[in-house]
Amino acid sequence: MSRRMDITGERYGKLTVLEELKQHGSKRRWLCKCNCGNLAIVLMDSLRSGNTRSCGCLKPERSAEVNTRDLINKKFNKLTVIKKLGTHPSTKSILWLCKCECGNYSKVTTANLVSGNTMSCGCSRKRIDITSHQYGHLKVIKEVESKGYTRRWLCKCECGKEITVNMSDLRNGNVQSCGCSPGCSRKRIDITGHQYGRLKVIKEVESKGYTRCWLCKCECGKEITVRMSNLRKGSTQSCGCLRKERISKVNCNNLAGKRFGKLVVKKRSSKKTKSRKVAWECECDCGNVVIIQSDKLIAGVTKSCGCLRKKAGNEVNEHNKKHLFKEGVFTPLLTSKLRKDNKTGFKGVYAIKRKKGIKYEARINIKKKAIHLGTFATIEEAVQARKKAEEKYYKPYL
Repeated sequence: MSRRMDITGERYGKLTVLEELKQHGSKRRWLCKCNCGNLAIVLMDSLRSGNTRSCGCLKPERSAEVNTRDLINKKFNKLTVIKKLGTHPSTKSILWLCKCECGNYSKVTTANLVSGNTMSCGCSRKRIDITSHQYGHLKVIKEVESKGYTRRWLCKCECGKEITVNMSDLRNGNVQSCGCSPGCSRKRIDITGHQYGRLKVIKEVESKGYTRCWLCKCECGKEITVRMSNLRKGSTQSCGCLRKERISKVNCNNLAGKRFGKLVVKKRSSKKTKSRKVAWECECDCGNVVIIQSDKLIAGVTKSCGCLRKKAGNEVNEHNKKHLFKEGVFTPLLTSKLRKDNKTGFKGVYAIKRKKGIKYEARINIKKKAIHLGTFATIEEAVQARKKAEEKYYKPYL
């Protein structure tokens, strides 16, 4: 048996490992302390792979470092930065208006410029021409009007019919003909006489939409219509008699006196279930009596009357009170990340529509109380008020 690794006291980026916590499924978790003073619960895999190197404070620092750069008049490949436009609505990264060498203008974020992901307005990207190319039975004639961002081409099939096809479908091989004749279309699979589980295919019947269906005879003598996809995937293997037999087999198991987790089976219950499966009366170690289906006991889905879940919840609450609460304040909330639905790009700052224009309101929450910091004409003033409030209300607990 391999030795269990102990990383207590080790350092990963800004995080120092304090102690191991209860596993989350098969994943080992550790309580870590960041250089900024915050505590964080991190998966061992994330620590060792380098995916998590701080409590979250490192990301804003890097973003702030990138966003404070002045790129005006600087050149990045074919793009020259003209002026600053503001922030991107979703990523909150700084947007710049850039002029390409071809004369076109485009909006690009700081990260894309600095990393080299965006090198032009798009003119440097080579446009593929597939005119006269052959794809299966289709020969490309010319490019036609695009559909959204998808390029489309007029193609002529060997049967003489002309159709319009997406470029991606041609190059991936999804479309190789017009589909109008047996010589051009994809070969149709015939599964007549094939055996799938207990079902023997007799003949093809009328399709349901685009799905081919087949008449099949079960070993029990019953005939049913089954979709071809269900037969070939193995989803349907009988007329339904196989499922009944399996349920009957499970129901025949005598579980009386057996233990499953914290449950001990006492006797068979007279209660009927919708799934026709047998239910058993079980006594939990805590003393409660519950009725559980046999399949859930055998599969290990149910292991207690519900007290195991309560115990796990209590352990989490005790851990939080011991390590994450300080004078009634849940400290991780003070350094939590920006919400995805935030529209201003700053925590505690909200845009308010007024008759005279947009105003910015600053608020802060502490000990379940919301404190109004004021309404300001500019977002910079609101952000400054919020930062001062964080120094006053949050710093004593961090």
